[in-house]
Amino acid sequence: MTLDELLKQRKNISKILQDSTMGEINDIDFIIDYVSTGRPIFTILLEVPGKVKKKYRGNMDELLSNHQETIRQVVSSFGFPQAFTRTIKYQVL
Repeated sequence: MTLDELLKQRKNISKILQDSTMGEINDIDFIIDYVSTGRPIFTILLEVPGKVKKKYRGNMDELLSNHQETIRQVVSSFGFPQAFTRTIKYQVL
């Protein structure tokens, strides 16, 4: 599966991820960056509601720790498990 195919499934991935995390993650997006290192870096952008950020007292590392496996499973279930064999960065918006 290519990134374009994955992006086409973004709405479905977001909906399942929102259900799986009980609304702690509202949306997801993906970027692949080749410029900074010369090798692909897969960046996962996560939209987290303000009330959730407050609940975690701004500690987004804890939120990622709680949901990292869920994110991997959901994205992998849409046919893109190889994304997790590359360097991954997470950004919380």
